[in-house]
Order: sequence, then structure tokens, then C-alpha cells
Amino acid sequence: MRGRNQRNIEQQIFEIHYLSKRCFTYCAMGEVMKAIQLRDQLLGMEQNELPLIKELLTIIQSKLGYQLGEFEQFNRDIDDVMQGARNTQIFGLLYEEYLDLLEKLITRADYARVERMLEIVKPTQVIVKSISLMLHYYQVIIPYYRITKKEELNEVYHNFYHLMKQRELKINESRILNIKSKISLEKEVEKQLKNEKEIHRLKLLSEHDALTGLANRYLLNEYCEQLFEENKRKKTEFGIIVVDIDFFKHFNDYFGHLEGDRCIKEIAEVVQRESKEQFCARFGGDEFFVITSGLKEEELYHMSDAIREGTLDLKFSQAKEVEMRYVTVSQGICSSIPMNEQTYSDFIHSADMALYRGKKTERNSIFIGSLS
Repeated sequence: MRGRNQRNIEQQIFEIHYLSKRCFTYCAMGEVMKAIQLRDQLLGMEQNELPLIKELLTIIQSKLGYQLGEFEQFNRDIDDVMQGARNTQIFGLLYEEYLDLLEKLITRADYARVERMLEIVKPTQVIVKSISLMLHYYQVIIPYYRITKKEELNEVYHNFYHLMKQRELKINESRILNIKSKISLEKEVEKQLKNEKEIHRLKLLSEHDALTGLANRYLLNEYCEQLFEENKRKKTEFGIIVVDIDFFKHFNDYFGHLEGDRCIKEIAEVVQRESKEQFCARFGGDEFFVITSGLKEEELYHMSDAIREGTLDLKFSQAKEVEMRYVTVSQGICSSIPMNEQTYSDFIHSADMALYRGKKTERNSIFIGSLS
């Protein structure tokens, strides 16, 4: 029960602070009627005898009296404010409001009350620690000290400018800190971007063949599975072209590995160019795969023929022991709408077997696989 009551009190205190802040704002803006409405809400809470509410209401009453031009009432309220200010234990929370009332007294040239209020608002230990509050204090009293030609004016000026320098120093320190934080953040972002680029680079290396730049077997399997399932769902053609370089071992042994790498690389470029943006991969040393989507068998055949012709146009001379004059490629193809019981491996196997059987009798040719 005590905990619940404590929470209720804390909630009410929060509400008092919120309403009073709004009320002070309306007073400063000259929105008297809105300020009065909030004051009336606070008056309804006064009976709870919550901390600070009496002092807040007295300050609000004095501000409203000033706004309404009821200066006799204003004077009486100010006297009550000064009396209450001497007793309150949370004077620092209302310090800005006391300074505002002091400024109003100076404006009205009520110097007797100004002097009394000055005794109240002389900076305490709490206020001294706040540069902004101290600057506000000096900004309020300097005009009064000038008008009344007080002897302490020079000292007040000195203190004021000293505080201004302190504030400027703190602002500069804050700016430097912000700049350092920004630089640190930019470096961290730059580092993060470099890490992301490195991760992307390593991912590309792990998924692509270093010599040709085509996808490797790992990415091929991943892509095949995804595309096959998508074509099965959409009931569209899924196709495979297996491209194999004829007598590549003879070529590589005769001309050497450097020339062999150049041959593979340039044939890979032909495969990629003639596959018209279909997925290409290097499956092994001298074997390439093209994975197609939505293309019929006839279209795959035309694509394969373009790859065959493109390879011949490279005019890589073949080894002397090979009957063919130039390096050629043989290909196996398979294209169909996937059935429920089929897998992409069935298509690869069909194209590969057609290629294997065909190459026994003929090279530089295209062989069509069957799924039956």
C-alpha cells in the first residue's frame, strides 16, 4: 500500500511540474487565459499539500498579476513569493522564475523590492556550478547596477565576462569533442565499409572461378536448385547446356599450361557472351555449364551452335596428334518443364550422358539428352 501511495505522489509531483512549466510558458507568451486555466488545475491539487505546489502557485499568481496589470496584487504576491523563497528547500529548481520576477521588479523600478529579491537570488553553491544560471543572473542585475550606479558594477562586469569566456571554452571543447566523435564515427563507418567490401570480395572468390570469373561448382549447385524449384512452381522450361573442350589434354600438354589457361579463359568468354545473360559456370578444368530458364530445346540448340561457332572463330591451333585443325567444343543439352518427381540433377545427368555418348563418335557437335 505504501508503495502505491508513493507512486501516486510521484505521479502527482510530475504532473505539477508539467502543468507549471506550461503555465510559465503561457505567461511569458502573454497567453493569459490559457495560463489561468492551468493555474486553476494546480489550485485543485493544492489541497494535497504536495512539495513545491504552494511556491509554484504564488509565483504563477504574481506573473498573472503582472500580465493583467494588477500591480497592487502583483506586489502582494511578490511579497509572498519572497517569504516562501526563504523557506523552500528546493530553491534551485525555481531559480529561473525568481530571476524573471526580479527582472519584472527592475522594469517597474520597485527598487526596495529589488533589493529584497536580490538578497534571495544571490547565487548559492548549487547555482554557482551552473554557468548558464550565473550568466542569466548577471544579465538581469547588470542593467539595475548600471541604473543605480552601484560600486560593484565593475566587479559584476568582470565576473560576467569571465563566465562568458568559460562558456565559450566549454562550447569549443564540446565542438572539438563532437568533431572527434564525428571523425571517429566516420573512421568506424569507413572501416565497416572496408570490412563489407572485403567480405563481398571473399564471397565472390569463394563462389567464382579465379581464372574465368564464372561461377564455380558451389554457386552452380546453389543456383541450380533455386532456379529448378522456381521453374517447377511456375511450370516453365528448365534447361542445361554442358560444354566440353575437345581434346583439351592434348592441347594443354602440347602448348603448355599458360596457353591452356588462355584457351579456357577465351572459351569461357564465348560461353558467357553467347549464353545471352543466362547463368554460366565452370564445372571442371575444361567443362562449362549454362543454366537456362524459360527457353525451349530449340532455343538451347541455337545457343549451343553459337558457342560452337564462337569457339572455332578463336582459331586456337590444336595439337599435332589431333585430327582437327582448331580447338572445338562438344555440347550436351536438355530442356523441359520439370515434373514433380524430377530434380535438377536429372537434367544435368541427361545432358551429360548425351554429351558422353555423342563424343564417342563425333566431336565439335551438339547432342540432345532425354529425360525418359
